[in-house]
Amino acid sequence: MLKKFKILCLLASSMLVFSGCTPKESALKSSSYQTQTAEHTKTDTSNKISGNEMEGDAPQKEKEVLYTAVDDKGNKEPNSPKFREGVFINFDNYKKSFFNDDIIGKLSSNLDAIVKDNKIQFEKYLSEEFKKDPNHLAYFFGNGNKYMFDNLDTIEKDENSEVIRVGIVFRIKSKNKVVNSGITYHFTKNSSGTWLIRNID
Repeated sequence: MLKKFKILCLLASSMLVFSGCTPKESALKSSSYQTQTAEHTKTDTSNKISGNEMEGDAPQKEKEVLYTAVDDKGNKEPNSPKFREGVFINFDNYKKSFFNDDIIGKLSSNLDAIVKDNKIQFEKYLSEEFKKDPNHLAYFFGNGNKYMFDNLDTIEKDENSEVIRVGIVFRIKSKNKVVNSGITYHFTKNSSGTWLIRNID
């Protein structure tokens, strides 16, 4: 039995000598090969570009601003030093893109109705939803005030919600006191695609 064990040991030693490696060297080579293989199979994502970046899609425009009083002094009309009842806005100075004759006509008619204290004309271009609001006439009618609409302070369109907003600068004369104020008209489309005044705040 001892003789067989010696023979097996001699055979194992001769195989290692034939391969040119000691047992320690063989183990090191095996470990090195496994490490190199693992490194080679790693996925390098440092230079990858996401699908959105490769497509180069520009961010969607959420709002189109045609005019703001703070940055467009060229079109801004100076406020009159004296109170004059009426509408004194030159809308042609601001007409562009979505702020067209349709929107300008409905806005101008509504402002004129306020000055004339004409409820029927005031409601002409209001949406049905706005007309149902029990307070839609409360701010401008039945108070004996006089109004002077003399400037705009913003014209913008929200591209996502399809809302046009027009800010109005005006003066209120109540008895012998004149107060500066401002409102915003909100235009939306009805089911037929017609632009109407959805709210005034």
